[in-house]
Amino acid sequence: MSAELLERAREITYSSSFDSGRSLKPAYRGANEIMTVTALKIDDAPIAEKPIPRSQTFNIGDSVTVYPQKVVGIVYKRANDMGEIGIQVKGKKQMINHKRIKLKVAAAELYPDDYDMDIVFESVENRKARALMRKRHVDGNRVVVDGE
Repeated sequence: MSAELLERAREITYSSSFDSGRSLKPAYRGANEIMTVTALKIDDAPIAEKPIPRSQTFNIGDSVTVYPQKVVGIVYKRANDMGEIGIQVKGKKQMINHKRIKLKVAAAELYPDDYDMDIVFESVENRKARALMRKRHVDGNRVVVDGE
């Protein structure tokens, strides 16, 4: 490499007064000659933030419509890595791809901030078993969780 090229690279790398307004200008001198390139112009525009994936926009408690059946369900579990969301439809819990779901009413509009979502998703037996577990130990007391 030529000394001129190395000096220019050092100047670009370590100089705080580098003029980033110059554009890319290759200069070819011949087959055995050295090609010199000035710095690329760096755009000062801010880097755009990544948009939130659609599957992550659904929250627990959201009322949704599941297509193509057009049945209404409630989100009980956030999206997994494959974009499947846990939906409770007619008392049955199932994982459904986010592309088949459309938001009907957001949970913030349906429930108060301090609402216990276990009332919606847990069976009465499981709720009683959990409450008893908080109080004391009882032999044979179990909470049954579907699909986990």
